[in-house]
Amino acid sequence: MKTTFIPIDYDYFDFQGKNYAKIIGRNSQNQRICIIDSCPIYFWAIIKNNLKQELLGFEFGAKIYSKNVHFSIGGGAANTSINFSNLGLKTGVFSQIGSDFNAQVILNEFKKKKVNTLNLKKEKNTKTGFSFLVVDKKSGEHTVFAYRGAAENLEVTSKDLNKLSANWLYVASLSGNSWKKSLTNIFLQKSSIAWNPGSKQLQAGYRVLRPFIKKATIFNVNKDEAIELVLSKNKNFKNIHNIKSLLIEIYSWGLGMVVITNGNKGAYCYDGRKQYFQATLKNKPIDTAGAGDCFGSTFVTGIIKFDNDIQKAMKLATVNASSLVNQIGAQSGLLKYPEALKRINKI
Repeated sequence: MKTTFIPIDYDYFDFQGKNYAKIIGRNSQNQRICIIDSCPIYFWAIIKNNLKQELLGFEFGAKIYSKNVHFSIGGGAANTSINFSNLGLKTGVFSQIGSDFNAQVILNEFKKKKVNTLNLKKEKNTKTGFSFLVVDKKSGEHTVFAYRGAAENLEVTSKDLNKLSANWLYVASLSGNSWKKSLTNIFLQKSSIAWNPGSKQLQAGYRVLRPFIKKATIFNVNKDEAIELVLSKNKNFKNIHNIKSLLIEIYSWGLGMVVITNGNKGAYCYDGRKQYFQATLKNKPIDTAGAGDCFGSTFVTGIIKFDNDIQKAMKLATVNASSLVNQIGAQSGLLKYPEALKRINKI
């Protein structure tokens, strides 16, 4: 008889000079099972709340060497603003850095990429955020170890926003403690707003986010995020893994347009009249870091430049994201607008 094992918890211990792992879980008959093995590293999938999570483990106390490293600035604000600028839009960045060496590196990179930094706040006696990414060479997927640093204290005030004269605001992940205040101020603006919520916003759930979602011009999430958000409203939602159902449900919350990406299976969009789909290009990714930022910001660029032609905007986003994941880093593979235009004519 075939039995499914679902891990619940794990621990490590020493016995007679060897390291052992103890994994506790349940089988498909809901029986509690404990597995003990001397293998130091485990990979497994846990199904919880309809979301598949793959866990990456490192041997405790080990020294792990890397064959290659790559350094660059990153994060939603950097990835999207540099991409917008690359694609020919006049762009400014609104974020917060510290007062260290890394802060100057970021400022120099923005200047090089022609991104306006007048609204880039600098916090004294604080370190700039820093992340360490582990990239799986086989799939291109990555795991992020993040230190938020100065970004944790970012607050977007109405006074800050009154200085802006932007037609569009692109809101990426807000990790700071004041993110609710920041969103309240942002969504009071008359600008069109594209929103790609971060983990803190998604964890807050539908009831907290609804007042903001209904004001978004474009709302962009991946499939897992869409499932998480819909389940926070209705735990018994039918067809929870059907993207078309997710599109209709999220759109019904009052926003202008919803985009759901599904990794290498393509992207979907719904504007209340028609559902759109765009397949990914058949190239094997090297590194997926920044792919969501790239797709979201390129799609908005397409909406602006192509006069709301959704299908053409999705093609532009697809060719740019495809180029990005062919190189290491969240910005190295970004296309300039003329090259991106050439490539969309080939798909």
